[in-house]
Amino acid sequence: MFGIGFTEILVVLVIALIVLGPEKLPEVAKALGKAMRQFRSATDDIKRSVTDIDLNVPDHRPSREEKTPSEQKEKKEVEKPTGESEGGTTGDD
Repeated sequence: MFGIGFTEILVVLVIALIVLGPEKLPEVAKALGKAMRQFRSATDDIKRSVTDIDLNVPDHRPSREEKTPSEQKEKKEVEKPTGESEGGTTGDD
């Protein structure tokens, strides 16, 4: 747990007991626990909302069979008749 051993945690608790006193220590521990719970809840909510956003965003990349609107427009322009006949003059007269 955070790279702290049992003896280090015990030392921190003894120092907190000396500094805060036996009357204040339970109140501070309760407030600290509540703050940690709220922080964890907030981070879980953020993770859930990011996951929901990722799942709800459609994939805008076209598949190999589908054409993008610009590719469809280019295809239509290529297929349009230009008004010239295919058997036009070659200029070799």
